[in-house]
Amino acid sequence: MLNRRTKRAVIGILFLLGTVLIILFTVARFFQNAELKRRAMEEAASLKPRPPVIHTVTRSSQQLERTYAAQVQPWLQSEIPSEVSARVSRVHVEAGSQVRKGDILVSLDDALARHQLTAAEAARAGAESARAEAERRLTEARLLARDKVVSETELKAVESEMALRESDLARSIAEEDRLRELVQRHEIRAPFDGVVNRRLVDPGAAVNTNQPVVHLVDLNPLRIIFFVNEQELPNFKPGQILTLQRKGRPDETLSPVLRFIPPSADPRTGLFRLEAELPNPEGVTPAGLQASIRAPLNFFENLPFLPAAAVRWNGARAEVHLRRPEGGFAPTPVEVGPDLEGRYPVFSGLNEGDEVLIR
Repeated sequence: MLNRRTKRAVIGILFLLGTVLIILFTVARFFQNAELKRRAMEEAASLKPRPPVIHTVTRSSQQLERTYAAQVQPWLQSEIPSEVSARVSRVHVEAGSQVRKGDILVSLDDALARHQLTAAEAARAGAESARAEAERRLTEARLLARDKVVSETELKAVESEMALRESDLARSIAEEDRLRELVQRHEIRAPFDGVVNRRLVDPGAAVNTNQPVVHLVDLNPLRIIFFVNEQELPNFKPGQILTLQRKGRPDETLSPVLRFIPPSADPRTGLFRLEAELPNPEGVTPAGLQASIRAPLNFFENLPFLPAAAVRWNGARAEVHLRRPEGGFAPTPVEVGPDLEGRYPVFSGLNEGDEVLIR
């Protein structure tokens, strides 16, 4: 067991070691901070202030173009309906079939309609015979009435019979015509030239009146639809040639012609729905795609131009820092046009040769 003197010696040694460690830690932190300060001073000394960038105003000309989202649609499209209720006896087309106006698309079973037509033809023939007989009797009665053989009352009765037979014949002819047209409606025909997009029925299926049987589209030309606002509308004129680009084909450009500018805007969006026509004689451009329309608008000719980085905006007012003859730069208001790919045309406030500060 340690005596009191030894204990004191051990405590003294431990205290001395702790003091030395504290001193060493403090010295190390001092030199570390000094090194960090030295490096910071060296980096600060190595950084040189960036000189201001000065732009000299020059004149040039540039076309303003805008890009609009567009829809590529068929010029005509319709789901051709059945006009009668019947069973499908034959489908004459498939998806992709080219058809001409009047071609038969679908044939329906017309046996019942033809039976009714045959009965109507027989009824019309009977009505014609009855009318011929009534006409013969009327001619005879008129001759007898002239000789006072028959009375005026008897003549009126024969004339009434004649009128009745003519009415019966007219109704018979009308009914025959109706049934003949009904028979014809069992052949569903194409209302315009086009391509079958979808066949909607199969042979043997029962269809109802107004049920679609074929979806038909006309792809030549194509209808291009896009929307513009009121401010840009005056830049468009019927007959104007536009540039169309389909999504996924940035290297392919097409040239539709603007055909229609509506007299009023959509009340919900405030935009005008413009339509252009794109010839597509070979049908190589499909419909139903998303595309973009690029249209040339204003042409800014021989005006001073500024880089967009030189313009500062104070609310709706534009200004630049213009070099003064006496030295230095001063804020100067300018009137600029739209941003043209990072450049502004200047309408007033600057002249060619003026120098403005960019930064």
